[in-house]
This record gives sequence, structure tokens and C-alpha cells, in this order.
Amino acid sequence: DDLTSIGWGMDRQWGRCFRYAILALVGIIYLASLTPHWFDTSDSALYLMLAENLEAGKGYTLWGYPHVHVPPGFPVLLAALDVVGLGSHGGLNVAMLAMGLITIYVAYLAIRDLRGDEQAFLAVVTVLAFSSAMHRASVRVLSDMPFMLLVWIGLLCFGRGIKRGGYWFECGTIALLASLWMRVVGLPLAAAAAVTLALIGLKNKQHRLTMNAAVLFVGTAATGFFFYLYQRHYTAAFDLPSYGSMVNKVGERSRFDILIRPFEQFLQTGSHFSELLTGQPNASLGMAMGILWIPVALGIWNGWRRREYLPLAVLVGYLGPLLVVRALLPRYLIPVAPILILFFLDGLRQIIAATPGVRRFAPRVLVTFCLIMLSMNVPKCIGLIYRLQWSQAENLRGMPGEVREVAAFLHSHAGEGDLFVSPARERQLGYLSRVDSIPSAARYLETGRVDADSLKAWLERGVVFVVNAPENRHAKSGNRQRIREICRDNGLELVYASSTYEVYSARPNEIPLTARKLDRPGAEASAAQ
Repeated sequence: DDLTSIGWGMDRQWGRCFRYAILALVGIIYLASLTPHWFDTSDSALYLMLAENLEAGKGYTLWGYPHVHVPPGFPVLLAALDVVGLGSHGGLNVAMLAMGLITIYVAYLAIRDLRGDEQAFLAVVTVLAFSSAMHRASVRVLSDMPFMLLVWIGLLCFGRGIKRGGYWFECGTIALLASLWMRVVGLPLAAAAAVTLALIGLKNKQHRLTMNAAVLFVGTAATGFFFYLYQRHYTAAFDLPSYGSMVNKVGERSRFDILIRPFEQFLQTGSHFSELLTGQPNASLGMAMGILWIPVALGIWNGWRRREYLPLAVLVGYLGPLLVVRALLPRYLIPVAPILILFFLDGLRQIIAATPGVRRFAPRVLVTFCLIMLSMNVPKCIGLIYRLQWSQAENLRGMPGEVREVAAFLHSHAGEGDLFVSPARERQLGYLSRVDSIPSAARYLETGRVDADSLKAWLERGVVFVVNAPENRHAKSGNRQRIREICRDNGLELVYASSTYEVYSARPNEIPLTARKLDRPGAEASAAQ
């Protein structure tokens, strides 16, 4: 009693034309997104700097310190792409888009094997491929697409192995183990999949599946233990940002908060799931959008009745641990989006079918719903294409491109061994300027935990420039004025001032007056003071 049993609501010829039109539009949108420019985000700058250090023989380091925040898999992939001639921004964009399209196809194959062709096409191609969140993830140099691709290769291989046997099991094990080195959140996902596969293997007496599940579980546990020891070793020696600090913050919550917060974040994630479907931010609706979990829950129940245990385990193993920490933005829902969309459409179908007098229209309603989602997302995709291709004078997030101007200023005036610190966008500034920073400095600056003595200690470590960046959502209120006062107390002089950025120098005499930029009204008076 699923979508395949009630049909498309259109004859075969129209269904074929619908498919071809959708696939052609997917190809046009994704190919039109190819650009030689870099989509500058903080995480992207981090990965690119780590890859450059690996290629330069500096090890897995950032600004001279061991890096413990993200696994090395994606930086290694970026370094490998550079070796084969795809190291330019344009080449990396081609690789990311190709992985995005391959991921869509692999997810389609996996869900088609699970449910049937029609529902797979609706869930993966018509909704997921046109999701502005999926499109955006495919044009950024981030670990999102490699991680999602490996996860879905693993699910496809295990799904086919359960039905056909053979070497599909080994391929699935390798893919899921490789995904652990792309993103840390792959650990609970792989562990949940391993336990589920072991139970399926024991029940079906598929010894090869059981052995692969055991290898997957042991490999996941060993990888997680290695990550833990590695970050513990270096965070004991250096003050470095890591996922361990996030886990510690969760442990500091009260028992009541630990019980209630995940439920609250689960409901808030509903608004982000709505954004994943429609492309439209629904933050103002907040937890009210948690109503979207009702059809998802019905779809999950149907999946349990159909014994679709593997996708259920992956969904719970991925979402469960993350919801303990935070509400999930669309970017973090993307890896399991095909499963979520599949269960959502299945639950929506059940609600429609249970409504008197409209069951016979259920196929048409579902197709219409998918087309509405398409019409809401395509304009967002076109807007992103415009910014990618014709709006490079501005930052790709619609903000003035002053980050590049500040980076050029630092690059021109920083000497060898000079450092800078900034409360925000320090990774983009570091990547573009080729000037090092201190890994933990931004965290202290943005939260207002730096005083004159702290800055003095940084100056002794080689910090020459302090960038006073716009406050982000994590920054303490009034932080910009506080940083100005701390710089003044330590004798730093304003040498760059725009509408949003300020740069203070500990060696202002080395920067000629003609090279300074004090465009903001009143900046000259501030510099004189």
C-alpha cells in the first residue's frame, strides 16, 4: 500500500516526459553553477589551509599547531585533487559538483532498491536535487558532499548485498569506514548501521554480512578511540578548539536541561526541515514547524512495518546524537535528507489516503506537492547561480567583500612570522592573506574573555595585527568597543578602518601613511588619539 501501488496519476508517456524534463532541469541548474571563484566560508578556508599544509609537508597542522577539530579525510582528498590538476578553485568546484550529482544518483538507486522507482524519483530527484540546501552544498568546498556520497554508497552496497550477496558487503564496509574520516558525525551513524546489519545477518543466517558488520563496528570503535586519544593528547599540550569542548558543555547542563533540550531542539529542527523542503527560511515559525515530524513519524512507522531497518538505524544513529547538542540546520540534515524526504512523502500519502473522498487523488497530490517544492526552490537556486557567476564584487553571502580587502592589507604589511587575531572570519582572513593566527584567539575575542593582559601575552607571541570584525551571533554584546579599548590600552594604533572592519597594528610606524586606509568617518581622529 505504498506509492507504487497507486501509480503516478499520469499515463506512462506523460510520466516519461515528466522525468526527462526534471532531469534536464537538474543538469542545467548544476552545470550553470560551475564557476572559477571560491565560495568563501569559514569551514572551506579551514579545509583548504589544512590541505595546503599537508602538501607542503607541514603535517596535519593549522598555523603551526596540530589540528584536532575535523578529521583529515577531506583535506587529504583536496590535496589529492591538487596533485591530479584540480587544485584551483575552479577545479575544486567541478569536483564538488560532480560529487553532488553522483550522490543524487546513488541515493536514487538506493531508495529505488528499497521502495520502488516512482517513489525514489519523487523523493530524491524531484525534491532533494532541487533543494536549495543540496544545491548550495554542492557548490561549496566542504566535506558535506564527500561524506554524504560515501554514506549512500555504503547504504546502496549493503542493501544490494542483503538481496544478492557477493562483494557488496565489503564495498559497503569500506565506504562507511571511509566516511568516518570525512566527518566525526559518521561515528554514531556507522555504529548504528553495524549493529542493525549484524542483527539482520544473524536473523537471515548471512554469515558474510555478520562478519562485515563486526568489522564495521570494530573499525568504527577503533577510529573513534583514535580520534579521542589524538585530540586529548594535543589539547592537553595546547589550547585548541575541538569537539571535546562541545561534549563537555553538554555534560555541564543540568539533568532537567539534558532531558528537555533535545526535545526542544528536535522541534526547532522541524523549521529547518521545512527550509530543506521549500528553500524558504521559517525561523519566525520556530517550533511550530515541528508539525512536519508528524508525516515523518508515520513514514517511520510504515518503514518499521516493512522491516526497513537499515535506513531507520542510519536516521536514528545520525540525528539522535546531534540533537543532544544542537538543533540541526539544513546543511546538517542533508546527509540523511533522502530518508527523511522518503518517510515524509510516505506519511503524507497515508494522511491523504486516510482522508475521505481524496484517496484516489493521492498520486496527483503527491506529484503536485513535489512540483510546488520545485517551484519554491528553483528561484533560490537561480539566485545563487547569479551570485556565483555575476556578483563576485561582493561576498557570496550578499555582504560587502571587505574580507578580501582586509586580507590584502594584512598580506601587504605583515612580515615573516607576524600573526593576527580576529573575533570572526579569522579563517577566511588567514587563507586569503597567508598570515597565521592563533587557533583559540577568535573564541576568546568573540566571547569577551580577553583583557589588556591577555592581549599583551599574544603580542609577546608575535601578534602584530588585531582585526576588529563585525560581531556575529556568538559574540558578546558590546565586544567591538571592548576590543578598541584593549588595543588602545596596549598601544596599538588604528591603521585600517572601513564601514565594518578595523585593523590595529602593534608596529604602526612600519606602515606608511599613504598605505593606510581610514575611510570611515572619524577614523582619522580615532587614529590620532
